[in-house]
Order: sequence, then structure tokens, then C-alpha cells
Amino acid sequence: MNIIEFADKIGVSRTTVSRAIHGTGRISPATRTMVLKRMEELGYHPNHVARALVTGQSHVVSLWSRCLHHLFYTQVVYYVGAELEASGFDMIIKDVTSCMNTYNGYTDQLLRWSVDGVLAIDCPQYVTAYVKANQNRSIPIVSFGAFHTEQVDSVGCDLASGSTDAMHHLYEIGCRRIAYLALYKAINPNEPKWNAYKKFMDEAGLKTECIVTPEETRVAARQATSDYVKDHGAPDAIFCHCDDLVTGVFHGLRDQNFHVPEDVVLVGCDGTEDAEYFNPSITTIVQPVKEMCTLACQFMHNRIEDPSLPLQHVVLKPRLAIRQSSTR
Repeated sequence: MNIIEFADKIGVSRTTVSRAIHGTGRISPATRTMVLKRMEELGYHPNHVARALVTGQSHVVSLWSRCLHHLFYTQVVYYVGAELEASGFDMIIKDVTSCMNTYNGYTDQLLRWSVDGVLAIDCPQYVTAYVKANQNRSIPIVSFGAFHTEQVDSVGCDLASGSTDAMHHLYEIGCRRIAYLALYKAINPNEPKWNAYKKFMDEAGLKTECIVTPEETRVAARQATSDYVKDHGAPDAIFCHCDDLVTGVFHGLRDQNFHVPEDVVLVGCDGTEDAEYFNPSITTIVQPVKEMCTLACQFMHNRIEDPSLPLQHVVLKPRLAIRQSSTR
């Protein structure tokens, strides 16, 4: 049955049913309880597609992400999902790398479904491409994460400062041979962690060392680390591009009979739960992921309610969590 038939059947107006379902407008607790109970008894389910056609709102938000296999992005999905559910929104997750091999074209693939807003984590190039190709569409977009664009509302995380803190920590505990391990694509001038590492090493008069992985996986990190230390000896410390790679690096060192932290110190980035509960626990740059997701959702709600708002921008600071992997 549709909403009109259901309202007639239980003796209330369509507006009352709508208010009971969505928890909005003037309706007594007793009436809302009655409506929800009768919905369950009669098996009535709201038609959200029909509602979207009438109101122009789908109450669905698209989360754009990449590298969804990484634990950090799993956290993002969890926190964004919780925020959206609390405000009555559903979520569609879109892996941007799966829908466009080149972000300069085929941008329509990013929004195949009607949504009220977009939250884009660490994929500013896709946001830029979409905005450029759809200048007449006014869907609210929030770009957030360490990689973001201020063309739209944004919530950033300053990983350059966090990486500098990590490098100071390694230097202070006596490390002078400090290697940077990352996917080959991540060693470039647009990468804040790499820039902070290189800048620190140059200013300290130390030689940069790169351990390059062909893929951003634990298996690749293990093999790259094992091969590197076999050929070049073990550095004093390895600064890993992300926490997911640290466990691979740890086992790569063990394969060559080096131990953490006795022989080699390890530092990661992101602040995943696995880093804290690994043995030894991993020193890492902790991104304020929950706060980042909360603010991104709030910025999106603000934009939906008032499209004329000035652009909203904030940059958050990460913190360095010093743990067993860098304690001697």
C-alpha cells in the first residue's frame, strides 16, 4: 500500500504518517508510537523513491573513497556511516578508482544515483574533475582528509606537521639512517609525508633512502623491505607511508634477522587500531578521523540547509603516538 492508503487505514492524515516516520514536525509521542506500531502490524514500508520525487531530496549521501582495503578508510566508512544514520541519511560508497581510470573523463560515473550530497575522502582530483564537468549542478560536496581541495567545503589534516614531529622524534632517539617506505606513486612533491621527510633529512645533512613497493600491500612491503636490507643493510629507522604497510615491513626485517625496535625503529601513519595492538605496538601519526568525519558531515548538512553559505574550511592537526616500536 502507498502512504495515502496506509494513512486512511489507520485513520490519520498523510502528514501525520510522514512526521511519525521522520521524527519531524508537530506530533505527540503517543501518536508517533501508534503510527510506527501500525506500520509494523500492517507491513507498511515507506517508498523512499516516491518521497524523493515529491520532495526533491533522496536522504542519501555518496561517500567517495579510494584504497577501501586500507584499515584507515574502513574507519572513515564507520564514522561517516554513524554520523549519517544519526541524522536520517543513508550512504552509498563509491570507489573512485574503480569507476574512472582517468579522472579527466567519464565523471558521470561518480554519481549514477540521485544523492543530496557528497563526502570525498582523499580524492581531490576527482572532486576537481567533477566540479569542472558539472558547473551547473549544485550538489553539496565536502572534500576531506590529508588530500583535499578548497574549491568546495573542506576538512583537512596536516600530515606534513605530523611527519615532521615523527622525524624529530627519530632524530632525538639517535636515528641517522632513516628510510622512507612507500608505494612508488607516493614518492612525489605532492605527498606531504614524503616532503616533510625529505626536507628534514636535507636540513639535517642526512642522506635520504627510499624503499619502494610496487603495490600498497603488506606482501609487497615485506618483500621490498627484505630485499632492501639484504642489499643495503638495515637502516636505523623506517618511516612507513601508512600503518597497513608496517606489519609487512616488520616481517621483512624478521626475514633478514633484524628485530624491532632493537635493530630497527618503525614509525607508521594513520593511527589505526591494529597499530596500537600489534606486538610491539607501533609508533604512528594519528589522524583525528572521528573529528574529521563529524565535521565533514556537519559541513555537508550546513550546505544542504543554506547553499549560499561562504565556503567552510578547517585543517586539523594529527598527533604523534609514541609506542614500543620506537622506544629503546
